[in-house]
Amino acid sequence: YIYHKTGPGHNDFSTPYAVTIKPVGDGHIVWTKPVVILTNRGTFSAANYFTAVMKQLPNVTVAGAVTGGGCGMPVSYELPNGWGIRLSASPLVDATGRSTEAGVEPTPGCEVDMDPQDAFDGRDTMLDFAIDYIVALSSR
Repeated sequence: YIYHKTGPGHNDFSTPYAVTIKPVGDGHIVWTKPVVILTNRGTFSAANYFTAVMKQLPNVTVAGAVTGGGCGMPVSYELPNGWGIRLSASPLVDATGRSTEAGVEPTPGCEVDMDPQDAFDGRDTMLDFAIDYIVALSSR
């Protein structure tokens, strides 16, 4: 759901309205196999929005750390001193009503961080987790 700013007050927002996605339909490939999205605090803005929407799908798992947030429609202003500011004017909440502005959490049980020693050794801890996760799903 998305809200739009309707006035100058701190809480002057419209009632939320649903943002929906639909499969592309006949004649297109629709991926129904497991998907793992890897996230961390560097996942923000449009990638945060993508994660929030995709997480609602039954075949999608979010692995890693909480995203960086900030997926509301941005608006820019110039202050009297010439500085520019940019902020979210249209907050987005997920299908459960939870704000995505502070980030989207990984799927429970799929919290994983990059291990510094593994990274030094050329291994990607998060990618290894995702591969192992999908392989485990495939063997069920």
